[in-house]
Amino acid sequence: MDTPQVGLAIYSTLESGQTFSWYRGKSGCYHSVVGGEEVLACPGRVPDWDDAYEIFRLGDNLKEIYSKIDKDGFIHRAILSLEGMRVIKSDPWETTVSFMASVHNTVREIRSSILRMRMAIGAPVKTNYSDDLGFELRAFPTPSQLSSLGEAELLAFGLGFRAKNILNFAKEVQKGDFDPYAISKMGYDRAKQYLMEIKGIGPKVADCVLLFAGGYMQAFPVDVWIRKVVGKVYLHDDDPDEKKVAKFGGFYFYPYAGYAQEYIYAYSRGIRASQPGQQQGLRGPP
Repeated sequence: MDTPQVGLAIYSTLESGQTFSWYRGKSGCYHSVVGGEEVLACPGRVPDWDDAYEIFRLGDNLKEIYSKIDKDGFIHRAILSLEGMRVIKSDPWETTVSFMASVHNTVREIRSSILRMRMAIGAPVKTNYSDDLGFELRAFPTPSQLSSLGEAELLAFGLGFRAKNILNFAKEVQKGDFDPYAISKMGYDRAKQYLMEIKGIGPKVADCVLLFAGGYMQAFPVDVWIRKVVGKVYLHDDDPDEKKVAKFGGFYFYPYAGYAQEYIYAYSRGIRASQPGQQQGLRGPP
């Protein structure tokens, strides 16, 4: 099989449903807030600001990962089409709230709700890029800021039935009854159980948080789309059980099931490594 190039494909990494907190400006660069400061991630360049190495998992050896998950024609085509796409590692608090907002929701609506929430109550941040983005981006709300709101205020952000669960979660974190930052130290099984003790977090949301914030590569989040694609391509079943799909993905693509899940998801949704005319950043590690 052909050996793909490796590096960092910004477009597919940030457009593949891993995060809802990066916003594309007129230049094509993506904006977010890290450590109280607005940062950029631009196609064709590997970001070198503080924490970029960890957030974009630039230490991941993609050649090794590809060699482990490249087991059939479907995933092989996905790898070739998405070479350089990386699983990211985001803030656990922000990731948990964001994926609680994702339940039975579209990417457009999730991004809209998260942006409205941060622009309404998030803290101002240091920025030099407002001309490109068109507005001054604010930080993601803290547990204190979010828990101080009423349910009606959260509903105004477009969170719908998810608002009550998100508000209760924020209150638990604020009181110290739940620590989203503890999940990376628990081990996968215990961390998943811990997350699912929160009302509004089921297996799919828990696995998203564990993969995109906890760094657990064995997580294989199963949403409606993954269930459909894995059922058709791998299980030859038009209506497979969610647990069956998760078990298959975790075993077949071990130990990098999370990477495989992202490549299957993005490829089947028509996402590619870059937009036409864009180059991926290739200064990253092999």
